[in-house]
Formats: sequence, structure tokens, C-alpha cells
Amino acid sequence: VLPYLAEMLPEGSVVTIPGITSYKMAASRINQPLVTGLESLTIMSGVEDPEVLGDLLDKTDNVAILKTYKTYEGIVAMLKKKNLLGKATLFSKVGLPDEAIRTDLEHDPITQPPYLSLMIVKNGGQKEETTLGPVDSNPHCRRGHPTSRGGPLGGVSGVLPNKTVV
Repeated sequence: VLPYLAEMLPEGSVVTIPGITSYKMAASRINQPLVTGLESLTIMSGVEDPEVLGDLLDKTDNVAILKTYKTYEGIVAMLKKKNLLGKATLFSKVGLPDEAIRTDLEHDPITQPPYLSLMIVKNGGQKEETTLGPVDSNPHCRRGHPTSRGGPLGGVSGVLPNKTVV
């Protein structure tokens, strides 16, 4: 859409404002971090052939699959084949009044999610992690800093010298 607007409107009249990505908002809905410790995260389009997902699941710890409506049956079949359907959560219409979250796709399946759907697969186990500890007890964190009240994905937040940890 942006290229078309840029052609139609006067130069400088289009401003892009960053927002919260759908997969981050989805993870926050179930209070689950996308990664912990040294885990990896891959973001892919559900438009891809589900075989691509199969290959990715062998190489990455966690996957966010956008546009799951497109090849949903193939995605579910691949997750079953890899014994990962129980580690997947399906989100539909995140942030809208009719938002839906399905955490048990094995026992509560659906045949076709709506257009605005994504899936998060937590394939990885928790790897070694450095923990800051509670903000109040960590000398590296400053109380009152905007990040000291807890990040959007839960967990410990705080400020280290030259770094924000959420």
C-alpha cells in the first residue's frame, strides 16, 4: 500500500508510524515470551509450502507463522508429523473485539482460521539464560524507568548501562 500512497499523495505527506507486531501482541496475550535464554525465533509466512515449516522446525527453536489461514491444514499436518501440535497456539484477530486464542489444537481443532490469524510454535526448550532478578533487588536497574514495570511479553525488565532489557 505504501508505494501506491506515495505515488498518489504529495511528497512528504506519508509518515510511517511503528506499531506492535502481531506476533509480539499474540505472545503477550498468553504471557509467554517468544524466546528465553539463547533460544532462536524464526518468523515465516503461512503462504509458504508447509514443507518449508518442517525444515525450519529442525533448525530453529520457536516459529511465528503469519497468514496461517492460507495453508492451515498443511501447517497442522506438519506440526502433527513433528509431534509439535501440542506446542502451538493459534491466534485470530489479535487486538480486535472478537479475538480468539486456541492453546489446545490437539483436542480443540478448527478447520479453517480467519484471515487475520497467526500461530506461535514453542519448539525449543529453555536454554541457558542470564537472569537479572527482580527489578527492586537488582543494582543495575533503576526504579521508575519506563521499562522497570514489566515488559510487554512478561518477565523481568530493567535498565543496564547502555542496554534496556525487557
